[in-house]
Amino acid sequence: MTAQLAKPSRHWPLSKVIQGLLLTPLLALSAGCGDDDGEDVPLPGPLMAGVAKARIPAPVGIGTVGYGGFGVTGPESPFNGRYYPATNRVHGHPEYRAVVISRGAPHEVIFLRADTVGVFQHFRRAVALELEERLGYSVEDRLIFGGTHTHSGPGRIIDAGPIYDLMADTFFPEHYLRMVRGAADVVQAAYADLAPARIGHAWASAPDGHNDRRCEDGLDYKNSDVPILAVERQGRIEALVYSYAVHGTVLGIEDFTLSREVSGAIEAFIEAGFDHPVTAIHFNSWGADMSPGSPEIPLQAGAAQPGGYERLLMVGRSVADDVHAALAGILWEEDPEVFAEVHRIPIGRQAIGYPDGMFDYEWGGVYCSYADGDDCDPSTTIPDLDGRCVPFPETSPLPDLTELAAGRVGRLAFVTLPGEPGTLLAEELLGRLASEHAEDNVMFLGYTMDYTGYAILEDDWWQGGYEASGHIWGPWQGEYLVDRAVE
Repeated sequence: MTAQLAKPSRHWPLSKVIQGLLLTPLLALSAGCGDDDGEDVPLPGPLMAGVAKARIPAPVGIGTVGYGGFGVTGPESPFNGRYYPATNRVHGHPEYRAVVISRGAPHEVIFLRADTVGVFQHFRRAVALELEERLGYSVEDRLIFGGTHTHSGPGRIIDAGPIYDLMADTFFPEHYLRMVRGAADVVQAAYADLAPARIGHAWASAPDGHNDRRCEDGLDYKNSDVPILAVERQGRIEALVYSYAVHGTVLGIEDFTLSREVSGAIEAFIEAGFDHPVTAIHFNSWGADMSPGSPEIPLQAGAAQPGGYERLLMVGRSVADDVHAALAGILWEEDPEVFAEVHRIPIGRQAIGYPDGMFDYEWGGVYCSYADGDDCDPSTTIPDLDGRCVPFPETSPLPDLTELAAGRVGRLAFVTLPGEPGTLLAEELLGRLASEHAEDNVMFLGYTMDYTGYAILEDDWWQGGYEASGHIWGPWQGEYLVDRAVE
């Protein structure tokens, strides 16, 4: 179902969104417990599901995001900003995709994904507030919002100061409000599409769709798991929500292209493998150190395509084949538990617990080893690495809160981590969930709820390199987030 544009009853300026972030307390929702007013939570009803998708309201000409537009020249348009050139072509228009799994409020989960480099907490919060206005109740604790991490998605939606401008270009308020309303439109359309359903889950492995790109740890290692949540209505599969680890970009800044990129290619091939309409919804997982693969897939002869397009086809076909091979093993459920929780946690020097003299950046720091280049000797570290970062200025500090979510749809649990986690860090989290909470069917959703840069293990961080340079709260950031997620 394609979302139709709905007129919102109120527009939320960014100042109000940030104020709401700071003033809203931690929310926790437990099935069978009282709600915020002390009233009993209704028992779950019949299982319903709704699905929707629509193009992101981004014009051709908007700049892209995430490459670092340092000195890159190219097309100009009324929509590009100060640092990034305009786009002048589209290869798979970026989209919003959503599925609502509901047994009646509050036994609901909304999975919403955007073809963006990430989702920042003020953006997710604005969408939640817009939906509250439209639906008449809060979806704050059930909105699981992630980005596919395409660098060819639209930028200019972050109002957080000069360092973020280098990553995502200058803030464009009108474009930001269109993005918020567009995301709310798709979720609202998914609610309108609710129909009786059942859900199931399966587990695929897609080793040829990605490669280990991080040399500093001295490993050639990847985890190729693809957990899949299947939604069936009227006796046939109508949606698949899955997560897969792949740094979601093949095209470069000088391709000047808006694109769904790697995730879009995978979704398209998954959908093409059915004889009826199906919506595939891609969440990225531990993609920080996972570049797209180069599988050998034969292609039909045809017209020459721009660089990168054929690689997208081959990655998409390879992963989709692995997903389809796993669907015969779907375990279906008739009476699944459905719930989600969102928690805001403090983050920063003091929250993480650095001692005096270690990572001494009160407002955050980044690019600690960006200029050093690759050092692929795993036995070497950079002893003073935490003293070589570019500090965030006091006038535009990093947020001192971030967001985590966890929940369950039947036998499949899920947990989120903000930003770009590395494979070994994600495996540490999954291992602890299994050992400490007996949860061994967990869908890991990275790039979801917020964006806090890269996140790798501390020992790996001291080896430097690109992924280490992208930490914004230093060497302990990754494992601090794991501790909070396990809590």
